[in-house]
Amino acid sequence: MKKIVFAVFLVLLFLLFPLGNRFLYAQTNGQGIIIFQNPLRAESFDEILDIVANIMRVLAVGIGTIMIIWGGIMIMTSAGSEEKVTKGKKIIKWTIIGVVIALSASFIIDLIRELLD
Repeated sequence: MKKIVFAVFLVLLFLLFPLGNRFLYAQTNGQGIIIFQNPLRAESFDEILDIVANIMRVLAVGIGTIMIIWGGIMIMTSAGSEEKVTKGKKIIKWTIIGVVIALSASFIIDLIRELLD
C-alpha cells in the first residue's frame, strides 16, 4: 500500500512540476519588494458574482439536458409501469424548474445588487 501511495505521489509531482510558478501569486520586482498578483480574473465583487452566475448557467444547461434525457428514457422504458412514468415526469418537471431558476440567476443577482445599493 505504501508503494502505491508513493507511486501516486511521484506521478502527481511530475505532472504538477512543469506548471512552475503558475500557482505562485507573490513575486518580487527585482528590488526586494514583494508584489502580490490577484489570482482571480475579477477586480470587484460584482465581477465575481457574474462569473459564478455564468458557471451556474453552463452547469444547469448541461446537467439539465442530461436529466431531461434520463427522464425521457425512464418514460420510454417504463413498459406500462405507472410508477416509472410518474418518476420520469417528476424528473423532467423538476429539471425544467431548476434550469429556469439557474438561467434566471443573472436577473436574481441584478435584483440583489439593486436592493443592496
